[in-house]
Amino acid sequence: MELLALLLLPLLAGLAIWDDDDSADTEEESGDDVLEPPSTEDGSGEDLLDTPGQDYFMEQFEAAEWDTYDTGDGEPLFGGSGDDSGAFTGKGIVFGQQGADAMVGFDEVTLFGGSGNDWFGALDRSVAYGGAGDDLAAPAGEATVYGGSGEDTIEAYDYAEAHGDMGNDRLYLGFGESGTDAGYLPAGDATAYGGSGDDTLTSNDTGRAFGDSGDDSLAGWEEASLYGGEGSDTLGLFDDAFGKGGVGADEIHGFDSSDGRGGSGDDMLYGAGEAVLRGESGNDTLGVSGEQGGGNASLYGGAGNDNIFADDQASGYGGLNEDMLVGDDQASMYGGYGDDTISLEDGAEGYGGAGADLLIADQGSTAYGGSGDDMLIGAGTAELHGGSGDDQLIAYGGSQAFGGEGADRFIIPESSLQTETAYDALSGDDYIREMGQIEDFTTGEDVLQVELPEGYTLAETSVAILPGTSGLPGYVDVEIRLLDGSETDGVVQTIRVASDGTDITLDDIVILQSDGTTTAASAL
Repeated sequence: MELLALLLLPLLAGLAIWDDDDSADTEEESGDDVLEPPSTEDGSGEDLLDTPGQDYFMEQFEAAEWDTYDTGDGEPLFGGSGDDSGAFTGKGIVFGQQGADAMVGFDEVTLFGGSGNDWFGALDRSVAYGGAGDDLAAPAGEATVYGGSGEDTIEAYDYAEAHGDMGNDRLYLGFGESGTDAGYLPAGDATAYGGSGDDTLTSNDTGRAFGDSGDDSLAGWEEASLYGGEGSDTLGLFDDAFGKGGVGADEIHGFDSSDGRGGSGDDMLYGAGEAVLRGESGNDTLGVSGEQGGGNASLYGGAGNDNIFADDQASGYGGLNEDMLVGDDQASMYGGYGDDTISLEDGAEGYGGAGADLLIADQGSTAYGGSGDDMLIGAGTAELHGGSGDDQLIAYGGSQAFGGEGADRFIIPESSLQTETAYDALSGDDYIREMGQIEDFTTGEDVLQVELPEGYTLAETSVAILPGTSGLPGYVDVEIRLLDGSETDGVVQTIRVASDGTDITLDDIVILQSDGTTTAASAL
């Protein structure tokens, strides 16, 4: 209870010098005044239900044997220019004016601190205005505190409201992060508004914190709700907390089972555990949180052209526009609408969804094109699935390509056909290189496209279909051989093809030259 202790110490010091004079002091005076309303009856305020913050304060008051004074509905009280102190009940108005005042309000009392660095305790339905100066306040029950100008510190509980107003304020809803913390006190349904300035707000329990304008920092635990408002805000979410950045380029870190949303603006969101983060509108960047990894976090880009990075078993969702997604280490990436780019490694899975997507898969990952006309590139032990639509698939190394529905085009790119000159030093024989496998070639509909390297002509190219050489039933090897004019040896590229019951023919294979013209392999 560090802040509460700071609040109570000056109040104890101020109340210790009260006397039993029943006369009312309503004149403005200089000096350190004690404001004494007409009555000295004990007024602890109306009890409220479910107010652990107010209950805590009352315990402190009772333990200190504080006297309280009833303002009734009388005329205003003025403190003067010194450091004034007092505890008040009723419905009266108290003006501390100049000096560092210390006041506690009960019932429906209204307190005005004035121009000094003031201290407030506001309980029940009382209202306190800090005014100028760097004020310290702790409202509870259904009280309301306004910090005013200056850099104020306010700690609120129960159903209280805390307004930082102007200045770079610090507002706390509750004490501690969870019930396991020493001295933990829940915020209840308290609410904090940072106001203008770059404010710091924290909340536990079910408190609500609003950063308002300025570049604010907010943190929430348990079931707290945080709203950044205007400005470029930073939010930290833990347990089941909820947070939204609002307007501006915000940064949100979500952990545990929290729920974070960027709002408008180009936001950065990082998740771990089972957090759910949504960029919403704007061109957002979403990723996993540092060394903790993604866990089972879910990252949603929303509207805008978003960048999403995920690992572990986290999931990334592109949303409405043209997004870039990178998945690693068993992550699952979903492009959504738009023409998306998805890169996958180490067992990750990617789904293009609607749109003409580009998927690049490596190291045991799996790519699914979805419903559009997609391009899929695989290497290592990747799997490519074109899905519906007229897709283009490139399978390197030990990768596998499944065209799916539609008229698909399986491509052997120029870069994979190394020229014979590059391997002269190896031997005088053919240099043989294997590509991946095509798993569902449909003759008469799908096409195998061979792209010739620049400088090679059709006369230096041969294509042959070698049934049975693969050693696998239902597969044939397609051999592409490049010669170097006067040489009889060359570079041989082979790709294994499975058919739908009818083997691939030379009419299903086209040669694409560097000038863009195509020729059927059967015409060579």
